[in-house]
Amino acid sequence: MNQSWQRVLWASWIAQILAIVGFSFVYPFLPLYVQHLGVHDQHAVLIWSGFLYAGTTIAATIFAPLWGSISDRYGRKMMVVRAMGCGALLVGLMIVVQNPGELLVIRILQGALTGSVAASMALVAATVPRERLGFAMGLMQTALFTGGSIGPLVGGQMDVRFGFQATFLTAAMLLALATLIVTVAVEEQFTPVAAQRDAPRRSLGTDARAILRNRQLALVIVVVCSVQFGGQIVAPILPVYVQQLGGNAANAAALAGNVFSIAGICSAVTAVLAGRFMDRRGHFRAVLIAATLAAALLNVPQAAVTNITQLYVLRGLEGLALGGMLATSSTMLSLGTPPAWRGAAIGLSAGANAAGQALGQLTGSIVATTVGIRSVFLCTAGVLALVCAAVSLGIKEPPSTTDEAETPAQP
Repeated sequence: MNQSWQRVLWASWIAQILAIVGFSFVYPFLPLYVQHLGVHDQHAVLIWSGFLYAGTTIAATIFAPLWGSISDRYGRKMMVVRAMGCGALLVGLMIVVQNPGELLVIRILQGALTGSVAASMALVAATVPRERLGFAMGLMQTALFTGGSIGPLVGGQMDVRFGFQATFLTAAMLLALATLIVTVAVEEQFTPVAAQRDAPRRSLGTDARAILRNRQLALVIVVVCSVQFGGQIVAPILPVYVQQLGGNAANAAALAGNVFSIAGICSAVTAVLAGRFMDRRGHFRAVLIAATLAAALLNVPQAAVTNITQLYVLRGLEGLALGGMLATSSTMLSLGTPPAWRGAAIGLSAGANAAGQALGQLTGSIVATTVGIRSVFLCTAGVLALVCAAVSLGIKEPPSTTDEAETPAQP
């Protein structure tokens, strides 16, 4: 058993990297694929792009709790295999779509039927001994950052060299390989958790109301939402913006992939460094305010760039700020919540994360089509500035121990 959990952890880590790379392969060129499918009006391309990005996120937000409940009854390994296997099938089907409507249906199904991140985290958390759980969760987070940075970069380059179909096929093969690794290498000793009928009755609604009545926790959750909003609002418009900055149909996907990857790598670096700094020095509130203000200010010059190099630099710097926001807000959420309420708080945070992604993706398309692509960055700056003000006025330094955390009020 001592070696069994290590095998599960490392197999899940490798599979998760492959899966994230496969899913994010298509990220840089979805708007360009819409053009390939016959939509050439720029406003229409931006609208379709917003729905294609947001549709997946919204569906995942709705269906993720259902898959989590099923995994408690039938096993976590089955859910990982289901998520990655469905991903391989659906990404492969993107090769044969004939119009953006069919592509949107597949993207929505992808959000509803996959969810490999949550499934893999649940599998590892249920298998790894408690004394090694921190290391295991940290390792799984590196899989997200690694896969999310490599995927757009390689996917954009592959599209330039080999075309859409070959890129979709490669992504599907990576997801199929991830499915095979979990199927063969992971052994799960699963025992269904018996229902505790004598436990106090709690529901998602009552937990949410109780937690959100705690202003400190509510503001931290808003910050989590804003991080994803700031990171995703440019997703639908970035390839088109790259074209305006001098890119063309031949290299826009590769250039957009570079932008996504630079921001992701910078966020990963800062998340690790900020976490280590706060473990040693504290100053959570100061770090969060500085990171939020920096992210807001860095969006303003992005609206005025004249070449792709300037965009690279500014998106990288913003990635550093967003990584600091993510690390700080996640830490403050955990420190500010008693253990008995931590699951509900993290669940709300995950919902805010998905909501921020969907809201950002839809907002980017709407703002771009109504007042112009460059206005998207100014909109993001305004939202982050409001969040910075709210943090400055409403968030306190977290307690030194979780025992001092304020218990959310019962509704």
